Amino acid sequence: MKDIRDRRVSTIGDPVVRFQEDPVRMLRAVKFAARIDFGIADDAYDAAVRCRGALAMAARPRLSEEILRLMRGGAAHRSFWLLWEMGLLDLLVPELSSYIADAPDDTVWNLLREVDRRTKKQGAPLDDLILWCALLLQPLDEACQDAPDRMRAAHDFLEPVVERLNLPGRSSDSMQRIVANLPRLGHGRTARFKKSQLYPAAMEVLSLREHAQGRKMEPDLRDGPDEKSRGRRSRSARRRPTS
Repeated sequence: MKDIRDRRVSTIGDPVVRFQEDPVRMLRAVKFAARIDFGIADDAYDAAVRCRGALAMAARPRLSEEILRLMRGGAAHRSFWLLWEMGLLDLLVPELSSYIADAPDDTVWNLLREVDRRTKKQGAPLDDLILWCALLLQPLDEACQDAPDRMRAAHDFLEPVVERLNLPGRSSDSMQRIVANLPRLGHGRTARFKKSQLYPAAMEVLSLREHAQGRKMEPDLRDGPDEKSRGRRSRSARRRPTS
């Protein structure tokens, strides 16, 4: 009851022991804190930072599923903000963590906000493929820029992610095709891709990015943090970032 009154997420027992027993509990602490807008207790927060390396020992399918749960619950923005601040994202998706550290703008955070907005609006999570695309879109697109073969560049970027998180080959292949075709779709050249089963998902991904970047899509292309991401914040700021 004291934790509820103090609006904080705690572990039952020693958090270091609990997180070493099952590293996925660190992700669940983040999930609960983000969804119900609680802080994370000091000892649990510090233990997660200390034990974050244990995530490498967790079963890959469990990590993949927990990441999706963070994306599906309407609190993706705050969830991944906490993961990044605590250093957990460095272990889960270092490609995204590195991108955020050097990002020229807040598009990653705006994408996650838009995912949350649409999830709440429709009362259900977005399709898993769209969630993966939204999460990885900015670093993946950056890897494809100026590449003579965007499909190959996307494949090379995703290969370690697929291995680390045990992503299904079908999901990886679909992400490659969507990101490879985004520039053409963004310029309205949709005729050939309209025949693909991936067209609706690709258009929603494009719509997410357009909204995240503050640009309005043209009618024929529609599909039917205050925090800054650069630099490390103070310890108090890391506790409870605003949604």
